[in-house]
Amino acid sequence: RMIAHGLSATEALVAATAGGAYALGLDAHVGTVVPGKLADLLVVDGDPLEHPELLSQRERIWLVIQRGAPVAGTALERDLDQVASPAG
Repeated sequence: RMIAHGLSATEALVAATAGGAYALGLDAHVGTVVPGKLADLLVVDGDPLEHPELLSQRERIWLVIQRGAPVAGTALERDLDQVASPAG
């Protein structure tokens, strides 16, 4: 929505992360990926700065990491599929 209202993809991502943390007074603890801060990370198949629509395509979300632990994404789904039905 931010992009639809005129922000670039970079501006929208910064607003949603560092800007949101700053607005809530949490920027000392979250909002940017730096040592000492808490971070949830998203690994996508592609460049969301060039193609921000990737962030809304479930199949392009490769991995979601919360508090250092992988919790979702197609990489985990593939691993679970292999465990559920091993080749043999």
